[in-house]
Amino acid sequence: MIRRDYLIVGAGVGGASVCEGIREHDKKGTVMLVGAESFPPYHRPLLLKSQLAKNPQPIEKIAALSLEWFHKHHIDLRLDTLVTQINLERHLAVLEAEPELGFSFANLVRTEDGKVLPGTQFDLVPRLRELPTRPSRGGKAQVIQMDPFAALGPCPDLPGWMQASLYRRAVMEGCMSKQGIRPAEDLYLILQIYARGMPTAFIDEVLVEVRRHGKNSYTNSDQIREAVLRTLHLVDTDIALSPEQRAILHRRIGDEYLRRGWRHFWSHDADRARQYYRDALAWPGTKLSAWTHLAMLPLLPVLPRREPAF
Repeated sequence: MIRRDYLIVGAGVGGASVCEGIREHDKKGTVMLVGAESFPPYHRPLLLKSQLAKNPQPIEKIAALSLEWFHKHHIDLRLDTLVTQINLERHLAVLEAEPELGFSFANLVRTEDGKVLPGTQFDLVPRLRELPTRPSRGGKAQVIQMDPFAALGPCPDLPGWMQASLYRRAVMEGCMSKQGIRPAEDLYLILQIYARGMPTAFIDEVLVEVRRHGKNSYTNSDQIREAVLRTLHLVDTDIALSPEQRAILHRRIGDEYLRRGWRHFWSHDADRARQYYRDALAWPGTKLSAWTHLAMLPLLPVLPRREPAF
C-alpha cells in the first residue's frame, strides 16, 4: 500500500494549482497527483491554437508546470493512471495504470525430482520475444500490441500457465471448462480468453517455480500432444471465433499434426508418421512439409534416429 498525505485526482491545470498551493503551506507533506492522460498538466485553451499554428509547438511549451518542477517539489506524478475506487471514510483510493488489460502472465522455472530444469517457460516460446510490445504504464510488464489470439494462439506451448497468470473477472465470465481433456484443460480455457480480444501483458522476471512429479501429465509427451490436438478440435467446434481467429486456429491444428508426424518420423515409426502427415494435408499451411516427409518415408532405414524434446 502506498501512503500519501495528499491525493489530487485529475492532472489538469487545476490539479497542478492545488499542488502549488499545498507546497506553499506544506513543504514536507507527501503529495500524489493522478491523471489519465499521458502528458503533464497543460493549458487546454492554448492546445488548439498551438496545433493550428504554422509550426505546431511541442506540448511542453504549453505545460502548466514542468516535469522538473514536480521532481524538485517531490510531487509523485502518476500519468496514464485511473482512480477506480475511493473510500473517503477510510481515506483509501485504488489506482490502476492499465484498466484495459484483460489478463497478464509471468515467466516461471520448472523443477523435476527436486532439480531445477534448464531455461524458463518463456524459453519454450521463442515467438513471445518477437511480438510487438510496449512497457506497461506501471510496473515492469510488457503489454503485447497485437490481438492476443493472433499473438499467442499459434504458440505450440503455453507462454503462461494458469497458476502463473492473473485474469480480470470480465474476461473470465462465460468461459467454459471441458471434462475429459485434463492434460490440456488449461489450453481449452485460455484459447477462449484469447478470443475475447482484451489486451494482455507479461512479466519477464521469473516469479514462479512449479514442481513436476511422476503423476504430472507432462511426463508423457504423447499423452499431452494428443490432448492438445483434441482440445484444438473442440475449440474449433465449440467456441465462437472470428474468421481471422478461426484461420489462425486451423493453421495451429495443421502445425500440431506436423509436430506429431515429425516426432514419429524421426523415431522411425513410419505408420504413425504417415497417419499424421496425411491428417496435416487437410489443414492450411502444411501441405509442402507434409508431402515432403511423406515422400521421404522410404528413406527412414538409412536416416539416423532422433529423440524429440517434446
